[in-house]
Amino acid sequence: MSAPYAPVLSVRLHLALNKGQAVRVLKKSNENWWWANVDGREGYVPVSYLNKGKQVQWQDEEYFGNYGNLKLHQEMLADKQRTEAYLNAIVNNAECLQHKVILDVGCGTGILSMLCAKHAQPKKSGWGHFSLGLAKDDLIQKPKHDYVLPRDDCLALEQEILKLNIRTVAIEDLEEQTCKFEFTVQKDETMHGFCAWFEVEFHPLSKDADMVSLNTGPDHALTHWKQDLFLLDEPILVNCGDVISGHVTISRNPKFRRHLRASYDFSLTSPDNETQIFIYYHIK
Repeated sequence: MSAPYAPVLSVRLHLALNKGQAVRVLKKSNENWWWANVDGREGYVPVSYLNKGKQVQWQDEEYFGNYGNLKLHQEMLADKQRTEAYLNAIVNNAECLQHKVILDVGCGTGILSMLCAKHAQPKKSGWGHFSLGLAKDDLIQKPKHDYVLPRDDCLALEQEILKLNIRTVAIEDLEEQTCKFEFTVQKDETMHGFCAWFEVEFHPLSKDADMVSLNTGPDHALTHWKQDLFLLDEPILVNCGDVISGHVTISRNPKFRRHLRASYDFSLTSPDNETQIFIYYHIK
């Protein structure tokens, strides 16, 4: 004797949904319930609540079109800090890369593939076609990319706000990250916003090799990435000893998946008063 199979689902595995919320279906378990990912959480969602929306837009034409410009590749090749960091990481780990299959995804001019072929002698090299600081500056209406931050314009010591291990990071970790920060202002000045940059550490594959670091901050040689400037709607006066603390949330745009959103929520604390300010930015 047989009977229709009706799985019993634990309430704890049900995901709450809001109208218009993006749902990524992972498995069509049965005609009534599907296993899905919603804002980084996995669980069952009722099929009757779902409507087929527009396909996620990756803006491939826009993204890859930028790399069809030879001037961009020339700029990257001329970036000595970037190119030498890649070269040193390959040379330092050449012994571990020997006789390995190396895939260079997003190879551009193929410079990394050529460096691997020359110094690492891999079995095969394939080409794929396809810290935060306080700043002062003149006001503009949106985040400014390719900004060169003079060290004298920093109002406090920089802080590391986000660190990712490429070996262990999960896709859902990249959907949204909220990080704390706290700065102590070092001089009386007008604060115009925040400035951000990144550092990449190439950890060795063996104990005998050295770690290679590529830092795009204002205390290091200029790279083609420069820095990113996030400006307040209105500048604020700060004094030496003031404490600026809060959170920055970095999230992927739910529609335009190659774009990021950055929002800052912070307070300024001084001996005299405390002011709460909230600002929101959308950046690519």
